[in-house]
Amino acid sequence: MSILIKPINDTELYEIKHLLDNSGLETADLKNNNIKLFTYTDNDKLHGVIGLEAYAPIGLVRSFAVKKEFQGQRIGFKLLDFLLDDCAKAGFEKLYLLTTTAEKYFRRNGFKVISRDLAPEEIKSTSEFSELCPVSAVLMEKVLMM
Repeated sequence: MSILIKPINDTELYEIKHLLDNSGLETADLKNNNIKLFTYTDNDKLHGVIGLEAYAPIGLVRSFAVKKEFQGQRIGFKLLDFLLDDCAKAGFEKLYLLTTTAEKYFRRNGFKVISRDLAPEEIKSTSEFSELCPVSAVLMEKVLMM
């Protein structure tokens, strides 16, 4: 068994878009230079993905999905833990995300709901915040360091 969390390469983008589409997540701006995607693979088979749209010292969690057949195996937790650790090591202070379906999950992982009005300008100016996610999406924040 060879499990790996790593940045994606261009050949993986099609499969990642398919996973995100099937999960009801946006893919329109995935080629944005500020977005870095990481995959969880086992024996070269995609199991899940998570992304970060970086505006250091803050970031927006993006494109977080696990294939249905692998859900319940803590793959999502491992991806999120990897991203949180990577961001903390890189000096990020806060992470934000928008969700319409996973508020409970993210609360359990240390994120708190905040008013969309309190989003930093860098987050408000993202296509995720301003165009792609519905206004009903909950904005959540996690403080990594102070």
